[in-house]
Amino acid sequence: MRTFTLIFILILTSTLYAQNNTIVLDGTVQDDKNRSISNATIIISSKNDSKATFQTVSNKEGKFKIKNISIGYYNMKVSHLEYETYNNDLSLEKDTSTNVLLMTKVSEMLDEVIVMAKYSDIKPNGETSIRVKGNPLAKGKTLSEFLQFIRDLDVSNDEINVRGRKNTLYYLDNQPISFEQLKNIQPSMIAHIDIIPHADASYGINATGGVIKIFLREEGGVIGSVSLAGKADYNGIKSTSPMATILYNRGKFSVKNFLSGVPYSRSTSMFEQQTETAQNKTVTDTKNNNRFKSLRDNLSLRYSFNKVTWLDVYGGTDFSWLRSGQNSTDGNNILSTSGKNKISGYNAGIQYQQGFGKDSLNYFRLRAEYSKNKENENADYLYNGIADNAALKSNSDHFSVQPIVHFKTTANSGLNIGLEYYYLIDRHEDNGTTTLGYIPTGHYTNKGYDYGAWIDYNILIKKKFYVYFALQYHGTQNIYSDYRSPENSTRSWEDGVYPSLFAQWLINSAKGRYLTFGFKHYYSLPNYNYRIPSVVWQSNNLYSIGNTNLKKENFYNMEIYYSFNSNWLASYNLTYCDDAIRIMTYQDETRNGTYYTKPENKGISVTHTFRIGYTTKPFKFWYNKNGLYVTLTHESMPGKSINNASIFFRSDNNFTLCRWLDLTLGIQAENKGKSLEYDYNGGFWLNAGAYMSFFNNNLNVALKCNQLIYTRNKKTIYGSDWTSIQKNLSHNTQINLQVTWNFNAGKKIRNKNLPSVNSMQRNVPTLMK
Repeated sequence: MRTFTLIFILILTSTLYAQNNTIVLDGTVQDDKNRSISNATIIISSKNDSKATFQTVSNKEGKFKIKNISIGYYNMKVSHLEYETYNNDLSLEKDTSTNVLLMTKVSEMLDEVIVMAKYSDIKPNGETSIRVKGNPLAKGKTLSEFLQFIRDLDVSNDEINVRGRKNTLYYLDNQPISFEQLKNIQPSMIAHIDIIPHADASYGINATGGVIKIFLREEGGVIGSVSLAGKADYNGIKSTSPMATILYNRGKFSVKNFLSGVPYSRSTSMFEQQTETAQNKTVTDTKNNNRFKSLRDNLSLRYSFNKVTWLDVYGGTDFSWLRSGQNSTDGNNILSTSGKNKISGYNAGIQYQQGFGKDSLNYFRLRAEYSKNKENENADYLYNGIADNAALKSNSDHFSVQPIVHFKTTANSGLNIGLEYYYLIDRHEDNGTTTLGYIPTGHYTNKGYDYGAWIDYNILIKKKFYVYFALQYHGTQNIYSDYRSPENSTRSWEDGVYPSLFAQWLINSAKGRYLTFGFKHYYSLPNYNYRIPSVVWQSNNLYSIGNTNLKKENFYNMEIYYSFNSNWLASYNLTYCDDAIRIMTYQDETRNGTYYTKPENKGISVTHTFRIGYTTKPFKFWYNKNGLYVTLTHESMPGKSINNASIFFRSDNNFTLCRWLDLTLGIQAENKGKSLEYDYNGGFWLNAGAYMSFFNNNLNVALKCNQLIYTRNKKTIYGSDWTSIQKNLSHNTQINLQVTWNFNAGKKIRNKNLPSVNSMQRNVPTLMK
């Protein structure tokens, strides 16, 4: 008993001694204007013991506290995306309180052109975070123009590719948005952007590429922007588009609204199609004239019960009106069409998150969304003096629900489990032409059901090795019901299990040196309009039609990516695809000299892509980003195969002439190549722009000339006994002007990013672009 008592006293004494020799460090993180800074990361590292590291995050008042620190010498590092990193050495011998001043705010450094790497943060999980607020390369630009200078992104007018891969998803915080919505967000409202090179299972059935996530600023009672954009080309004014964005947050209630409109837009395109058979040669000239206007609005509301539990309610409307006209002639026959198309869309969603614990490392999240789209189109046809008309109506409903549970299993590992269900019904009522027979009469519906479940696990080892593994199950059912011809109705079911693996070795974060490996087996569902047998005429002897029997594509992808430093990168990408969907061209046996395009699952493809990227600042005023792609492709289907090698080069340049004026120059070049569908010519394209910023970056003026110098597209299609050459004769040079006023007012508050529903998109299966 005495021995036990003695041991107990010794343990208690040593414990009290240890407690008396630990230190508490607290303080308030502030800037040089005495404003508190929330979400700053504070790291205390011992200079004598590499394992003695303490970390915390400042709260909304900027306060922090670290307990149980041993006496000793430490380095204190405070970092935040909007401020320059603060470093200081401390000698801790007793409880200490300190105020940390982040002396230089990034927005006050606009007079210095700094390499993008200074505004980038490579995360151990493979993500890259790009600081936008105060970034000199974002000054005066639109968001898509700024993203051109991020080295892992390739930006075009229609999409953004991450590391050369298509099918990128766009997010505003935790909710999907469209590419058009992304382009309407002003950089002045964005705090930072996260680039996720490999989308994980939590992003749903369409997660086949990378992810771009946008996070809005965290200050201002009201933050907003108003802008007016205009476009002009060879034929005059092309479009005008006003936009307004307002974000308000106070206390537990948050409001966000995106409003955009196009009161006037027109487009003119010209094509030439040369079709040659053993008997004759036909040259068809086609000119399209379109008039378009639209109004879109997205509203989001959030109520935060506490820091880790909140409720979102959101929705939007989308109205557009299109007037189209086409004149097509081959010298003998003339087809003139004019049409009116009215599209209306409504969407609504709800998202609820229940957090467990103060740190919200464990949570349950449920998202449910619904959208409806209606389309009414009336078309008048005039063929060699014979008049006829047609009317097409579609009515679609889309519903989805996705519950997710996130577990933080240990300090450096996590487990995620999710389910997903998608439902789509698309109803069509077509009144076709009676005299010409150009548009058939139809009454049909297309239904789709998608079921999914997934589980993933991630772990960070020694702060340098990150591994992510996931298993995803997906089943899809497609039901096509033809009420006029029931024998044409089809029903299909496909499912499968899809694994993925991603690993990163963060060799040296400060130098931007890291190695990543990714493998993913995934699927791609055809655009739902590809399964609708609607006829769309492209000229008087060429039309497109959908395919009700399309199946999903299956992909196997592997990528090795190595970043030498913030300047150099190299990657290799291998993609194998079976049941690949291709737009095939056939001769219409019922109409002499008429051809049509149709999507089909045809054969396999194997693609090897080698990429080298180089980003540099040759001079203080010049920022330069370059990419070189070498692609080797093998494609095969019954009776035909091809091998093709292509080289694509791109260079984006930004020149800062003074504090308020930047110039840009973009160059792209590609050699000619071929695919199973067609051969295509190479080309050279040059874009130029000027970007001005006034009144402390509140007034921005962006002037850009797209395709100042360009090569026109040409495609050559080979049939069994015919050849068709399609040439784009349009004037592609276009001048864009956008003037934006940014504003904020009210007390300093914490903003929460709110969601919007991404509306469905229709694509016509055509080669003519």
